[in-house]
Amino acid sequence: MKTKTYKQATIDLLRSLQDLGWQVTYTLKVNHARSPDGSTILLFKPQAVWCGAIEGNESMTSASKRARSLFLDMRVIDVATLVQSAKDHAAWEASR
Repeated sequence: MKTKTYKQATIDLLRSLQDLGWQVTYTLKVNHARSPDGSTILLFKPQAVWCGAIEGNESMTSASKRARSLFLDMRVIDVATLVQSAKDHAAWEASR
């Protein structure tokens, strides 16, 4: 089976996140998704997914400056793995 392109993988993951209740934005240069509880943001850069924790009334721009790359290949993971990685990152961020 042929591996998806990064662009197709991004679209597929964003659609799956939207189905899970995440707030998704497709129209920006860097597409992003915000968790249903508003505490986590995923930024879909050209070949990587970055994760950041949103604290209180913090803006997405401010949170994205502290985001870190998740070490996974978005072309081959499923949305459950992506969400779990985001939760793990948020827990790590909170423990710092």
